Amino acid sequence: MSEYRKEKNYFTKTPITYPYRDDIQYLIHQEDGYEINFLYQQLIGLTANKEGKLVKIIGDKIEPYSIDELALKTMHDKNIIDKGFKILEDIKLLTKIDDYYFIEEAIEMTTNQTEGAKKKKEQRERAKEKNKVDKCPAECPPYIEEDKEKEKRKENRNKNKEIDEEKRNRGDDIDEFASIINTL
Repeated sequence: MSEYRKEKNYFTKTPITYPYRDDIQYLIHQEDGYEINFLYQQLIGLTANKEGKLVKIIGDKIEPYSIDELALKTMHDKNIIDKGFKILEDIKLLTKIDDYYFIEEAIEMTTNQTEGAKKKKEQRERAKEKNKVDKCPAECPPYIEEDKEKEKRKENRNKNKEIDEEKRNRGDDIDEFASIINTL
């Protein structure tokens, strides 16, 4: 039996139009822009499985990265990180919330869900919403009451058939014999 890998692999899904976006073009044309763009992509990778938050998770604690930690993790100079954060905040690619940074587009770019799975999930959600709308109101219409009566009659017929079947199996066919004798 083959073994399955249990770890999840995340990939950054960069749209083909990414390098041509206005905000990315602006970023690239800044001093050290290519390096800051690369830093931005690394930061997106660091947010994988953290809902777009640029934080470290240690046990149950969630802490923001320090500049020194980011410099070590991304292998960039602290000055580039400071400069990059300022530019990324200016063009709204990075947002400071409380004491941590948030990258909105990182959520979509780092999901480990396939397109097929995403479409199936959306299909199930639409079906679920449709079922909510089709539910019977508090007072059921009369045709549902009729259906209930038909169901009861059907159940009674099935019970009578079961009783007849039991009689035949036991040999208690007295009623049948009596009708045969009466016809003679």
